[in-house]
Amino acid sequence: MRRGVPGTDPGDPLRSKARDQRMSDDTPPLPDVFMSVLARAEAERILHDIQHHAELIAVTIKQDAMAHAADPVADLERARAFLADDALRGLQLRYRFGADVWTDTLLRLPSGSFRLVRMASPVDGTRELPG
Repeated sequence: MRRGVPGTDPGDPLRSKARDQRMSDDTPPLPDVFMSVLARAEAERILHDIQHHAELIAVTIKQDAMAHAADPVADLERARAFLADDALRGLQLRYRFGADVWTDTLLRLPSGSFRLVRMASPVDGTRELPG
């Protein structure tokens, strides 16, 4: 992904330490969680990066706080429409980058910016999480 995307650098202070915190030895590690606040242009760059450097798996849109999320589809145009529609509340992108699967959640803030929450997902039950 593009340099400067929050959470992609192992030394980034936005990286969560939750991955190392386990309830017991039998519990799998939690994934790293990366969070940042992005302007619209930065959110659009994430879509561009996914389109050109990753394999999109699904896009899920949340209409508002009380509504159920729409069924996921692999459609970046749907994600771009979300950025343009100030009435929509949230967007979740699931994609494969290299050998890893990632989930990005973009939540619209009252200021017009977006909160990004990014986390890795295991591809299957046997694979270690990246990071």
